[in-house]
Amino acid sequence: MHKETLYLKKLLLLSILIAISFVLAKWQIPFFPPYSFLKFDLSEAPMIIAVLMYPELTIIAALAYTALAYMIHDPVGATFKVVAVLSMILPIGLGNYKASAHKKHARFHIVLLVLGVASRIAIMIGANYYLIEMTHFWGNYSMPTIYYLVIIPLFNLGQAVLNIVVAYLTTLQLQKIMTGES
Repeated sequence: MHKETLYLKKLLLLSILIAISFVLAKWQIPFFPPYSFLKFDLSEAPMIIAVLMYPELTIIAALAYTALAYMIHDPVGATFKVVAVLSMILPIGLGNYKASAHKKHARFHIVLLVLGVASRIAIMIGANYYLIEMTHFWGNYSMPTIYYLVIIPLFNLGQAVLNIVVAYLTTLQLQKIMTGES
């Protein structure tokens, strides 16, 4: 198969995944009060699938998700969503891209996914503190310390694990279908 044809097929699948992500972003489940502005959704799963299957398209997937977030969410929510998703999918995609083919087995992908989750949690603690407390991104608003040390890590862990489990299991099935094993 020509490189151009293969690349077009990858872009087509990425486009389909972006469309699915757009639809999934509409269905949100709020976190518990008083933090119901934090919402769970499955819109990240298609982007994780994209970077697991085609790591060379990580940057395109990241840019597409950024555009999607600003179309779906308010500017504040979109900013936090973009930082969260990029802090997770970039390490996964870039690690997958840099690894040689023989290292790409299930255990390797699981390690990448765990690193992506850890990266997301650490970056979101810092991003939330910085954007809320230091730059007054929400105006003259402040959050209690428990928000940064407990709520943000738990929410991001839950959101990441929810999307990663769905994405990983879907990726395994898609790979079997694409190789003709299923």
